[in-house]
Amino acid sequence: MSRKRLIRMSHGLHWRNRIHEDLIDDKRARYHRTADIAVRHQHSGYEDKHERNLRILLKGHEEDPDSLHFVKYLGYQYFNHDFREAAKWLMQTAQDQRVTHLERWHALCYAAKSYRSMENYDKAIGAASAAVQLLPHLDDAYFELGLAYGKKGEWMKCIFWTEQGFQRARPDDVVERAAEGYAPAL
Repeated sequence: MSRKRLIRMSHGLHWRNRIHEDLIDDKRARYHRTADIAVRHQHSGYEDKHERNLRILLKGHEEDPDSLHFVKYLGYQYFNHDFREAAKWLMQTAQDQRVTHLERWHALCYAAKSYRSMENYDKAIGAASAAVQLLPHLDDAYFELGLAYGKKGEWMKCIFWTEQGFQRARPDDVVERAAEGYAPAL
């Protein structure tokens, strides 16, 4: 994942939020992307990262219930521990008009994965279909459709949607190209 890691704070930048912080640019700093540097982030000083993060996110949401930041990251935080809660927060994120198309697409794909993991294949298909309609040039939602139809035993639909996915772009490619100024037609 591409993230801003080496930063000169004297250039008008500051962090916002308690966890999964956003870097705010007050002066329009210059950025340079490189694959020459790899940062390995190692957590230390606390035992259960999930419980810690969840506690911080819930407190932040309680203090600022209108903040999309906390809603979005609650969905992702719950994803590995409680699919029902993950789907609830992810669908809330996907329905919020403040998020970008890519963020909405991402939330819908993870909601589909959550529903599929709960064996609610119809809701998984609904979330994945919404993601396909939103950004049809990206692959993951097509694969989610294929997996959900496969779980339902609908093999022709499983094959069709999976093949469709192989004809689409990987999200990482789109994000990298967007950073270079490419914007796909929506």
